[in-house]
Amino acid sequence: MDDKELLWKQYELHISLYKSYLELIVKVNIFYYAVTGAIISYYFTHADDQLIKYSLILPLVMSIALGGFFIRGAWLAKIPRKEVFSIRDKLGLESAPDIGVLILLLVIFAVLMLLVASGLLWLLLFWC
Repeated sequence: MDDKELLWKQYELHISLYKSYLELIVKVNIFYYAVTGAIISYYFTHADDQLIKYSLILPLVMSIALGGFFIRGAWLAKIPRKEVFSIRDKLGLESAPDIGVLILLLVIFAVLMLLVASGLLWLLLFWC
């Protein structure tokens, strides 16, 4: 296998992973907000029960964990971004998909989840 063919395979792999990661973070967000929304809705409809506040622990932990995971993912996505542009240059291509979109989405979703986590923590500590 010559160098150019190997570069094309690497390029295809990076682009395929990029598309898969975008799809995955959207699916994770849909799942996260569905679970969090359902639990918060249940919490407010049964707010008179003293033990119900503990139902907020799951979305709180999910918010913090996914927020941290997305921040870490945004940090690590810089490496394949550089590699994609390096391969593009070696192949003589004029453009390549910018993985910066993935990085930006990961940062936005992380910030949103950490904001939700702070709201849940406030509810857990001060509302009840």
